[in-house]
Amino acid sequence: MSESETADLFRLKAELLEKTVRIQVVGKVGETNVVDIENEQQQSISKKFKCQNHPDSKPSSSAKSPTPTSSPASRRLPTESLGDVNSFTEVGVTQVDCFSSIYVTNTDSTQQAKLLEVMLALNEMAESLPKLSEARQGTVCAARFSVDQNWYRARIVSVVSPTRCVVQFVDYGNSEQTLTSELKALTGDERFLELPAQAVKCCLVGFESLLSPGGSRELSESEMADLVRLKAELLEKTVRIQVVGKVGETNVVDIENEQQQSISKMFTCLSQPDSKPSSSVKSPTTSSSPAPQRLPTERLGDVNSFTEMAESLPKLSEARQGTVCAARFSVDQNWYRARIVSVVSPTSCEVQFVDYGNSEQTLTSELKALTGDERFLELPAQAVKCCLVGFESLLSPGSSRELSESEKADLVRLKAELLEKTVRMKLVGKVGETNVVDIENEQQQSISEMFKKSATTGTDVPMLGDLVHEKPSESEFDVIILQLTSLDDFYCQRCNEEEMSDLTLLGELLESDISRLPADFTTTSPVLGGLYASKFQGVWYRCVVEKIIGSQVLIKYIDFGNSEEKPASDLRPLNRKRLTLPVRILKCKLHGVMPVLPGWAHPDMPVYLTMLQEKKLRLKVQSEEEGGVLLVSLLVADGQDMLDIGLSVVLTAEYTTAALTYLTCQMMEEETGDDGGGGDDDEEEDEMELAKKIEQLQKMLEETKLKKKAKVAKK
Repeated sequence: MSESETADLFRLKAELLEKTVRIQVVGKVGETNVVDIENEQQQSISKKFKCQNHPDSKPSSSAKSPTPTSSPASRRLPTESLGDVNSFTEVGVTQVDCFSSIYVTNTDSTQQAKLLEVMLALNEMAESLPKLSEARQGTVCAARFSVDQNWYRARIVSVVSPTRCVVQFVDYGNSEQTLTSELKALTGDERFLELPAQAVKCCLVGFESLLSPGGSRELSESEMADLVRLKAELLEKTVRIQVVGKVGETNVVDIENEQQQSISKMFTCLSQPDSKPSSSVKSPTTSSSPAPQRLPTERLGDVNSFTEMAESLPKLSEARQGTVCAARFSVDQNWYRARIVSVVSPTSCEVQFVDYGNSEQTLTSELKALTGDERFLELPAQAVKCCLVGFESLLSPGSSRELSESEKADLVRLKAELLEKTVRMKLVGKVGETNVVDIENEQQQSISEMFKKSATTGTDVPMLGDLVHEKPSESEFDVIILQLTSLDDFYCQRCNEEEMSDLTLLGELLESDISRLPADFTTTSPVLGGLYASKFQGVWYRCVVEKIIGSQVLIKYIDFGNSEEKPASDLRPLNRKRLTLPVRILKCKLHGVMPVLPGWAHPDMPVYLTMLQEKKLRLKVQSEEEGGVLLVSLLVADGQDMLDIGLSVVLTAEYTTAALTYLTCQMMEEETGDDGGGGDDDEEEDEMELAKKIEQLQKMLEETKLKKKAKVAKK
């Protein structure tokens, strides 16, 4: 996936994840529904991300540096003008590569009509156009875009190999790699070369240094987050721009977004001293250090005056962890107050700028001692470290780890919500020196609520409430009891081949999902109530964490009802796609019975439960209790009739054994197919005796019921 596609994916997740949306099914491809989605603001998601499905905006792809070759003596394609310097123009933003490479197009309807006319003519003629005889850097040609397979005007940016090159679609600004054999020559219609290239390259004012040779470099983490925000602000939007100058062929512009805010002022991290980009750092090296003094409530003055004073400061004599000093920031070369976070080597260390919070690695020889002015140490550090409420577990020792893909996406969303914004916060506690806070964004939404899925582990763990529970529509059907604790707590599964095959397929899909995880993957911080995959007797099943005991977890297999305690490290993440299969297991309670002893503790009960478990029975739903528990009758075949088990379990201990013996015979006959005709005389006598006892038992039960009814009638 290219850089722009990754950014688009983060935006898409921010738009949709955990949101209630409206969808319209517009078609189907195989088993997949093709839909249009409206977000909470009733905006079409497909239009916001049309780079993936519309010809008028193309996704970028990574490309190598241009290979210097001589340009052919072909006709040069002019570029559309944005107007005079200091004039304002309304444009549409079609491509954002970075702060110094933003492509815009004129929104004038006449220009748009001309472009559409050329595009239609090109696609009508493309198949008959001759192949490009030679692929050279700068050559204008026709190229087919890989996403929609339509033809567009393009320019060869670089020749990657004898068979491949990178082309830029000149009317939109995006690039992709393609086969040189698939390029076409732009001949046969003068309009193909007469219409100027509609995508105009711009650089945001204040970022001109990125256009200089060597200005291109790998972006830091915070710069990547800023770039994602920039794309969210501009891509596919209509904005006003003011051309303030030119560097080579690139227009230097100031841009106003739809809220008439200056984009260049919003993204000051590379051009202003009051915002510092973070950089990745190594773990601190433990060393002894002097306790730094607490840094009048007035400020030190502007940055430039501090920088002038810093030049005359003495060098720091010794770099130790925790030492407060002056450090030069690599981006703007100004001096700021800093604290040494770690000593990386004898010549370098990591410092944190105490008034901004960002860190970077620097040479220890370039650090200065903060002497000569008491204000340097009197003013407290202005950057205050906070932890979002609900994420305190991440402050504990050993909680630092590499972020997962979903955590990285959440981090980008968090930065977009907070960086450079004015927010309200409520202090709810403290962990060590870190303030635990709840933060409200500009829309007065709680940030911790927005990211609560990650509160314990930072991962997007599906929860029990995300599952769909499916109840049968019929009231009577065959079942197998899978898990039976007592007669008022057992789980049944319908004897339905389709449902059983669905569970078999689910196990295979889980096996496939888990095979793609790294071999050394382990779950370190399970979420209470979270859904995971767990292996039971060699097969993977869905489970929910019911209890966490140190490094152990008590889980319940949600499709079977049984529980197990095992190490948390044995759990694996559950792919959200596996939530689509409903939970069909039925939690039941037997109708018409109650225990003789508390907690079903009668000595005959374990035998009875063993007889019932994993036997095919007929279930009849009587009613549904609170919590979705079904009150049911269980029926077994008794010759031509069906015997209700609830009526055979007598409420007095004296008859329980007789009932159990009867049921045992019934189960044995059902399993062996024995109808009792082949036994000896003693067995026949025993059965006759047992049948008499059962008959007496049933009469007693009927009499008891009649007496109860009579008492109720008298009342």
